Amino acid sequence: TSKEWGGVAMLQAPYAATLMNTMKKLERRDMDSVRFWRIMESCSLLVAQGSASLSPKHLSLSLNALKDSPPLRNATSQLFTASLLRIKHLVSSRSFKDFPPQTIAMLANAYTTRHIKLPARDKACRQASEAMALLVKPCLSIPPEEFPLQSTAMLASSLARLEEPNTRAMRHLALASLASPSRDFSPKGVAALLHAEYLVGGGGDGQLIERLCQELGDIPAQRQSGPTLALSALTLSRLNLYPSSLWDRLAASASLLPIHSFDSQSVVDATRAFLAAGKLSPELGDRLCRAACEVEGGKSLTFVLQALLQSSCLSSSPRPSLPPSSLSACLTSVSKSLSFLSIDALSLSVHTAVAFHVTGSIASNSLSSLIESLALQVLNRLSSGSTIHLKTLVSLLRNFSKLRRHQGSLSSPSFG
Repeated sequence: TSKEWGGVAMLQAPYAATLMNTMKKLERRDMDSVRFWRIMESCSLLVAQGSASLSPKHLSLSLNALKDSPPLRNATSQLFTASLLRIKHLVSSRSFKDFPPQTIAMLANAYTTRHIKLPARDKACRQASEAMALLVKPCLSIPPEEFPLQSTAMLASSLARLEEPNTRAMRHLALASLASPSRDFSPKGVAALLHAEYLVGGGGDGQLIERLCQELGDIPAQRQSGPTLALSALTLSRLNLYPSSLWDRLAASASLLPIHSFDSQSVVDATRAFLAAGKLSPELGDRLCRAACEVEGGKSLTFVLQALLQSSCLSSSPRPSLPPSSLSACLTSVSKSLSFLSIDALSLSVHTAVAFHVTGSIASNSLSSLIESLALQVLNRLSSGSTIHLKTLVSLLRNFSKLRRHQGSLSSPSFG
């Protein structure tokens, strides 16, 4: 209401920071977008103006509320600049007691998240590097055993995002992780720490990676989620770590996850990772392909198909990594789930399937069956009056024309 809007300007800076954090968590429920951003802008200006007396904790609450908020570019810039000056003052006066582990981690996450969302030459890039250089000092003053694992994982991820991560700080966080009891290792924390070790390069800390692999294998399937499991699996493959027993456990967990536990990116990441490990069983392939079709209108399906078909090519060296039985199960699963796809996802999938088919590199009748199912699905959509953009229609016509030229006269009327 207008009364609530007028009241925002009367808030003290700490309460404005807390309100920003609360509103971000509510994700604009029951509030129109214009009002939401007006209140966030008003609060961010109040926090920036009062930043000279704010605690790092309140700064972290407001910064994390705006770290990925493009509508408020100017207000966000003012807030991040004012907060950096406050952090610099506290660190230079060695007021490290104001920086507990969680606050350090949240500040680091805010600056580095904003940095990776903006161009490299932007001021945000310089601010992120400067902020991290300052935050390392209170970080190193805290004994490793006093770092909670959640804060350790968040801070390690933030450090690893920089072009030149502070190796001393990363080693300090590695010691903190090694000192943590097993009960503190969450799926998200393990995934974040593994990914940070990969980003640092050079194979990471061997002792820590060994511990993380052990903890990852002990996490029950019901505690996992699609994105965290996919990130862990993809990072292991990028580190060229393929312990068979660990991958068997990950595959078993992934096969038990609900389809809508995945998002579009994690479906692609999981598919690529399990293909690289040679652990994509027919059951797991069926689960991931159904997820690729059913999640977010199937926008990840074309990438999943590319990974599956590339791994099944006869020209793969030294041999195809996906057995024909697994490929057949995957493509059959896709054929049964095409009704979930948007028309754009259908078009992209047609393009991918036809591109592999005309090269003759896939020795599988399932691919021909999939193309026919895709053609029938497109025909049904057009017959039912579905809206289709001209660009999408042209793409479909080109791909089916390419298929007809390749195969000559076809017995199936669907392609006509």
